[in-house]
Amino acid sequence: MQLIVSLIVLLVAACGGWRPFLSECARLTEKQQREQLTLCQFVDTKPPASAEFRLSDDDRGKAKRRELVDGEDPSTWQGTVKINREKMRSGKSCFELSGKYQTGIESALIPVDTSKTYRLSCSMRSLDDDHPASGSFGLKMYDRKKRPITTMTGQAVKNSGWMPSDWKELAFAIRGEAREGSSFCRGTQYVRVFVWFGNYDKTPKPGAVLLVDDIHFTEELN
Repeated sequence: MQLIVSLIVLLVAACGGWRPFLSECARLTEKQQREQLTLCQFVDTKPPASAEFRLSDDDRGKAKRRELVDGEDPSTWQGTVKINREKMRSGKSCFELSGKYQTGIESALIPVDTSKTYRLSCSMRSLDDDHPASGSFGLKMYDRKKRPITTMTGQAVKNSGWMPSDWKELAFAIRGEAREGSSFCRGTQYVRVFVWFGNYDKTPKPGAVLLVDDIHFTEELN
C-alpha cells in the first residue's frame, strides 16, 4: 500500500501538481473512449461464429451457402435504427426504420471473391396500412484498400416499392465484375450490406415505419 502511495506521489510531482495530473488522466480516458468507439464503429468483421454451411430453401439440392452477416445481432450493424420485439417475422426481434430517405443500417466490411456467386435477401413490411413504407437494400462496394468505389455502379441496389403490412421477401444474386448489371463493380474486394428507409421514387410520408427482418448475405460454396 505504501509503495502505491509513493508511486502516485511521484506521478503527481512529475505532472507538476494535482490539477495537471487529473487533467492528464481525463485526457487519457477521453482518448481511450474515442479509440473504443472507433473500434466499435469501424472494425472489420469475419463471418459470425455461429455461421453454418446450410442449404437455403430456394437452392435446396443445388448449392450450399455460407452466411456472411448476422441479421439477429443488432450490435454487428451501424446506423440509426430501433429494435422491435413484437412484430418480427422470425427470431427474437426485427429492425424498425423511419425518418428520412436513406436512414438505415449497414454491416461491417466483408471480403468478397467476385468470381463466386453471392445472394442478398431480406424481408420487409410496413408497420400499418395507413402509413405505407418503402425501402431499399443492397451492397456498397470497396476496393482492395477498403476505399469506397464512388462510380454510379459502386452500389448494387434493390428498391422495394410500397410494402404491404404483411412480410414480403426480396432478394437478388450477384457475381462477376462489370460496369453495370447484376455484377460487382470492377476492382471490388469488400462490401457492406445496407438497408435504407424509403427509395428514390417512393418517399414515405411522416409516420410511416418500415420493419426489416431475416437479412441474409450468403456465399455459394460450390
